[in-house]
Amino acid sequence: MKQGVPIGYRMAIASRAVAAILGGYAVAALATGCLALMLANWTGMARVEAVITSTLLSFLWFALAVVWVFAADTAWRAWIGLAVPAIAQVVLIAASVLLLTRVSAGAHAPEPARGALREIGEGMRWAWRHGAVRT
Repeated sequence: MKQGVPIGYRMAIASRAVAAILGGYAVAALATGCLALMLANWTGMARVEAVITSTLLSFLWFALAVVWVFAADTAWRAWIGLAVPAIAQVVLIAASVLLLTRVSAGAHAPEPARGALREIGEGMRWAWRHGAVRT
């Protein structure tokens, strides 16, 4: 008679698969946000380049999370191994957003409100002066 695989083993593998897919995505997304903020604000890199660089590195973070999940001794250790960096990244993002809002709050004076008709008129005048746009 053929023996089946115990349900506990199947649940542990299913838990690891969910941790690899969802937890890996969460860690990769949070790492992308943290790295993009750090590159843009601390190194002076352009925002577009910082986002592209951190997005490309997100594939590495996701792959490392998947490897970690299936290399951990137990499913609980796999989940904890994903939760700890995710919580740390959430704290870092919150701190950086808080610091950025405090720094940028006094840096820019608000522009006076302009009406929509004035904006449309300015755009029409600009388009009329630039012949290449009109054609």
